[in-house]
Amino acid sequence: MTVLTRNGLKLIFNPGQHGLTRIDRVHSVLTKNDGFEPKGPETHFYSRSTWFDAVTRLKCGGFVLGLRFNHLMSDGLGMLQLLNAIGEMARGAQSPSILPVWQRELLCARNPPRVTCRHNEYGNDAPFAVDPIAKVPEFRGEVHAVAHRSFVLNRKELSNIRRWIPSHLHPCSNFEVISACLWRCYAIASQANPNEEMRMQMLVNARSKFNPPLPKGYYGNVIALPAAVTNARKLCLNSLGYALEMIRNAKNRITEEYMRSLADQVDYGWGNTIYSGPPKAMPDEISIAGTFVLPYRFKNGERGVMVLVSLRAPVMERFAILLEELARHDPERSQGQQEMIPSSL
Repeated sequence: MTVLTRNGLKLIFNPGQHGLTRIDRVHSVLTKNDGFEPKGPETHFYSRSTWFDAVTRLKCGGFVLGLRFNHLMSDGLGMLQLLNAIGEMARGAQSPSILPVWQRELLCARNPPRVTCRHNEYGNDAPFAVDPIAKVPEFRGEVHAVAHRSFVLNRKELSNIRRWIPSHLHPCSNFEVISACLWRCYAIASQANPNEEMRMQMLVNARSKFNPPLPKGYYGNVIALPAAVTNARKLCLNSLGYALEMIRNAKNRITEEYMRSLADQVDYGWGNTIYSGPPKAMPDEISIAGTFVLPYRFKNGERGVMVLVSLRAPVMERFAILLEELARHDPERSQGQQEMIPSSL
């Protein structure tokens, strides 16, 4: 089926082949304390679907909703808009409180196209020495070399990390503090060549960047990928504030608003959400290091942060030690940050 929009853009949707994938099966796939590990080889029958979702009912009465969507159609906020709409209608609403808006012509490129901004995310134009020989793919294409871990930080640990930031950079958001911490820990743990490029890319919601703003309900992909770029030497030898300042500058080039997770607000009428987010930071077939920073609620009600990380296994071991040192030690009781996190350069 082809839908022609008012401005001539075409949307091709073929539910009989690769449009919407639906599974109408019920299986007992989980055993007690199995850690939600997959029970066999993964089948990529959904790899070309616009939207794929699967619901697994648990014996305890809960359920797991898994989904996958195509970023050509939507971004994370657009996906959450749909999930909230499904939740509202599951609870009895006749229509969503926020109606979907197509209007993709609002994001059309200028005619003729003009590149007027610096885009570190699309190329190497960093103002420092970079050794091209030192640039090595993170996983070298070896799926079995990938390690996936999650790190949970409580308020005390977040406060300890924040104390490593110089006073002139305060106030700073948790996003900036955690991103700087992860970036610098990775740079040291990777034991990189001093001139190797270190790039931190962020997902930034650019909806508020437009004037006038995009209409409420616009569910297309409005994600920008600003990149902070430096080399391993500068990232390892400078303080945590250096990394934070670079991340802040990159983020502010796009918008003050950055992507926040709203999935914990989705309500299907079956109770509170225990966890919402990806099962791991990066798919095994993607050969880059990746992280997700998600809100987390402890059993006692305290709010914290969960960080999902995918790295090469040897790097992950060193990364975990460095992150723990930053989170559990107060810098005022330490002799200095350089002793706390020694550089291998």
